[in-house]
Amino acid sequence: EQQAAPATPGEMPPSPPLSAEQEAQLPALLEGLGADHFRERRSAQQQLREANLEAQYREAALDRARAMYELEVRPNLGTAMTQISAARLKQAQAEFELAMNWARLDALVGQAPDPAAFSEARQ
Repeated sequence: EQQAAPATPGEMPPSPPLSAEQEAQLPALLEGLGADHFRERRSAQQQLREANLEAQYREAALDRARAMYELEVRPNLGTAMTQISAARLKQAQAEFELAMNWARLDALVGQAPDPAAFSEARQ
């Protein structure tokens, strides 16, 4: 009987074989995980659409506030600038969440992450 070679540093040791019962449950488990990731992706896409719309609105509001400031109707731009910063942060967070969802989905199906999928968040 031959012993397995010990794992080298940074390498995962081999996992024990699955029982017949565990193998039978595996497809349902993977299907459930895949469905969860697709739901999360749809949610992340919706959050990104909302963040993009809010950012567009805040850009327009900032432009209006700048015009009012230049006409000396309004004394400062502070609130508008704070709101556009918050909207841009929300947008970046939504893009990140969508990219992470794609990476988790790729890992679940055993594929290397696809950089093209991450660029979807920017469109």
